[in-house]
Amino acid sequence: MAVALIAATPAQSTKRTPPSDWPAYNRDFASTRYSPLTQITPSNVAKLPVAWSYKMRAEPNSPPSGAMNEGTPMVVNGVAYLPAGNKVLAPDPDTGKEVWRYDLRSAARNRILARR
Repeated sequence: MAVALIAATPAQSTKRTPPSDWPAYNRDFASTRYSPLTQITPSNVAKLPVAWSYKMRAEPNSPPSGAMNEGTPMVVNGVAYLPAGNKVLAPDPDTGKEVWRYDLRSAARNRILARR
């Protein structure tokens, strides 16, 4: 079993992540946390205006207002996916408008109903 895991590791590490993608917690299988993009630099980051923001809305049975909602957004093929409580959503990168949503609770309900 250990030999199979070791043999699989090089194949994963040689796969290149597109420069604009951030498909995993630390960006890549090597956990580099490094972005090769050069548009934002230490000298211009303080001058960047806010392009848009997304308010994480409280949902029924959610923690009280002011509770932290923290997660790592992922970018795959140019689409950003944000974990937001019991859902995952994808905002439009230019406007921040929600273009896709997956509700984890409704998915769980559908599985329970399908088993009956």
